[in-house]
Amino acid sequence: MRRSDRTTEGVISIPAQAALGGLRLSRSPSYQIGRRSISIDAAASGAQNMSRDRLLLQQAESSTGPMTVVRLYGWSRPTVSLGRHQDPAQAIDLPCCRRNEIEWVRRPTGGRAVLHDEELTYAVVSNEPDLFPLGSISATYRLVSEILARGLGALGGTVSLQRRRGNAAHNGGAIKPCFATASRHEILFQGRKLVGSAQRRLRRSFLQHGSIPVRLDYQRQGKVLKFDAERLRETVTCWSEIYSSENPAEDLAGALLEVFARYLGLLETTDRR
Repeated sequence: MRRSDRTTEGVISIPAQAALGGLRLSRSPSYQIGRRSISIDAAASGAQNMSRDRLLLQQAESSTGPMTVVRLYGWSRPTVSLGRHQDPAQAIDLPCCRRNEIEWVRRPTGGRAVLHDEELTYAVVSNEPDLFPLGSISATYRLVSEILARGLGALGGTVSLQRRRGNAAHNGGAIKPCFATASRHEILFQGRKLVGSAQRRLRRSFLQHGSIPVRLDYQRQGKVLKFDAERLRETVTCWSEIYSSENPAEDLAGALLEVFARYLGLLETTDRR
């Protein structure tokens, strides 16, 4: 599958290339109207990425008016993110991380360990009940996944949402990494997990962010996350295994940016929901 070349209306192009981790992104478009915005940000460290997501959630919670921000970003170096309550000594192989200069950071959301490398990460922050069903974690999770699936589908990625609750998060006595099992409403391709997401909800706002691997080193994933690499191959897939392109990350970022922009009303559309 290959995306045809086309120009997206309303895109503000920044001339300099934006590095998306180990992936090249030749443009950094964005949309904004009032306090609704979506952008593709250059890669940053794990601490910077999580700090930005955390700050946006705090701003949405304290804002006196409506606010919705979507950002797509990468990681400047391989980094493990842990759920906010996870013990790193149990969740990951710390000596392996030190040997391979892999940092770890704690997310403001829950969930399990993710090794971020060549991927596109999304974050959605909002306090707008007109856009998201803020009273239901599950319904919000599903809606965000449906928007993501619409963007993936625009490039020919025929994906589905996990309808049942995921399998147990434990692997014997150990805790499985995020991508070893699919939770309800997470995105699958032919039964294998493509997008891993986590959410945090405050009194009047939420943050949902998630990882879309573009390329995967299964052996390294298995070593760092203390999980059998061959079992990961059976449960996980990545975007480059689904979609063939010279720059799959850029195509994916552009498709997701457009579909979120249309949903937020930043581009004209006849079918937001």
